[in-house]
Amino acid sequence: MSNSATATDGAIGTGAVLGKIDLFRGISERELARLEKLARPRVYEPGQIIVEQGSSGVALFVIRSGKVRVTQKAADGTHREIRTIGPGGSFGEMALFNNRPRSATISAVEPTECLALHQFDFLDELRKSPEIAIRLLDTISQRLVDAERR
Repeated sequence: MSNSATATDGAIGTGAVLGKIDLFRGISERELARLEKLARPRVYEPGQIIVEQGSSGVALFVIRSGKVRVTQKAADGTHREIRTIGPGGSFGEMALFNNRPRSATISAVEPTECLALHQFDFLDELRKSPEIAIRLLDTISQRLVDAERR
C-alpha cells in the first residue's frame, strides 16, 4: 500500500473523513476541508503498533482503509482486547487537546491506511478559526451532559 491518499475498496475518501467523526459534528464542510488539508496519510502493516499505551498522544487518527485492534494492558500484565475499528472509525481524539498518556495500544490487524491530524496543526488552525473552536466546545459540552445522564 502506498502513502497516497487514493481510495481503495472499502476505503473512505479524503473529503468525507473528518465529517464522520462525532467530535466534528456541526462543523461546516469548508472548515472540515481546511482541517483535512492538515491531516497526513499514514500506512501500517499487519501487527504494526500505531500508538502504544502509556506513550504521549499527539494525534487523532481516522481509518481510511483496513482495521485496527484496541487493547489494554491490565495490572497483572495481561492484554485485553477492547474492540476493533474499521474504515471511518477514529481513535486518539483527546490527543488533540492534551498530552496525557495513551490509554490503550492500537495496532493494525491488516494493511491499514489512516489520516493523522496532529495536535500542533490542529491547535494552530483553532487559533486561526475560532468558529471551529466554538463548535467543538458545543460538542464536548453536549458529551458531558450526556455522560451525566447515564
